[in-house]
Amino acid sequence: MSSSNGDVTNISHGGYDIWIVKLDSNGNIQWNKLIGGNQDDIVYALQQTSDNGYIIAGTSWSSGNGDITNTNHGLSDFLVVKLNSSGDIIWNKLLGGSSLDDLRNMQQTSDGGYILVGYSLSSNSGDVTNTNHGIKDFWVVKLNSLGTIIWNKLLGGDQSDQPFSVQQTSDGGYIISGVSDTNNNGSFPNVNNGYYDFCVIKLDNTGTTSWQKFYGTIKYDDGYSIQQTSDNGYIIVGVTQSASAPANTFGLYSDAKIIKIDALGNVTWEKVIAGSGNDFAVSAKITIDGGYIFVGYSDSSNSGDITDINHGSYDFWVVKLDSSGNTLWNKLLGGSGDDKAYSVQLTSDGGYIIAGTSTSSASGQVFNNNHGSGDIWIVRIDSNGNIY
Repeated sequence: MSSSNGDVTNISHGGYDIWIVKLDSNGNIQWNKLIGGNQDDIVYALQQTSDNGYIIAGTSWSSGNGDITNTNHGLSDFLVVKLNSSGDIIWNKLLGGSSLDDLRNMQQTSDGGYILVGYSLSSNSGDVTNTNHGIKDFWVVKLNSLGTIIWNKLLGGDQSDQPFSVQQTSDGGYIISGVSDTNNNGSFPNVNNGYYDFCVIKLDNTGTTSWQKFYGTIKYDDGYSIQQTSDNGYIIVGVTQSASAPANTFGLYSDAKIIKIDALGNVTWEKVIAGSGNDFAVSAKITIDGGYIFVGYSDSSNSGDITDINHGSYDFWVVKLDSSGNTLWNKLLGGSGDDKAYSVQLTSDGGYIIAGTSTSSASGQVFNNNHGSGDIWIVRIDSNGNIY
């Protein structure tokens, strides 16, 4: 909600705006943009595109004002905005039905288009051409390079089904991970293990389901991020809250959970990594050595699998695994406030760039003063987890 102060050099349009910031390799701001309408506009995914521009995707409550040139179909819509390399808007789209449609992830596809996932409460209205199965359904939308819908699918059962991550697979299809409390109905034919399970769906290139799996325990298990591995299997990271998880669970709060599955969704191995507090794994990537890195946030301190001292409330939590899921190193990064990591990317020098939010100010490993109630915090680390 900032408006032309601190590092924000544009005027807010109203409510929350999407803030896009371009940095150079040293973390200096090259340009920044506020994008939105007179209501709340929230971004969940950003990617540089093959033309060196950018695609951003999120959720919008705005309609036909400010930068939002289309009419909202219901309570909220998927918002997709294409930018050029300077951050200028080329086109924007609102996609949705008569109810609430909330985007969670997006990726550019090999044909130059885009795959979007989120959840929908809409049914047979607007851009939603299928019947909703229950409370919330996975809504999967394939766009061409100009943002026109090629196909869309509602996937789910009679309860709440919510995706968090999508990736195009090597066969041209798609893999989606999320969370579900549906039990053996609708388009989810498997039995749920507890309150909520990791839910993984494999689609072909037309959006037809190849297979669907639940992974979970007797309580809550949320699958936040999925990546295809070199053996055509997948690595999933998320959170479990079950005391009946594998024996290396240290606490009875939220623990990080990592599952390796094969190409057909069968479990190869499973790990729970945690300390004595709440530990969340949010985003994962395959590393150049064939292992994995995940980031999230933790309020644990020097307990269980967490070997660092916590700096405040929640810290950025970074964990490097080998190809079998064994921990090589883990780091807590933060200051005296709340520091939460939501995304990680590999850098060309073999290190990593991590993005999240921070309420800390010039304390611990947060070297700058906070500009307001919470800032974006970007951290660059080397291959061993040390801050540059």
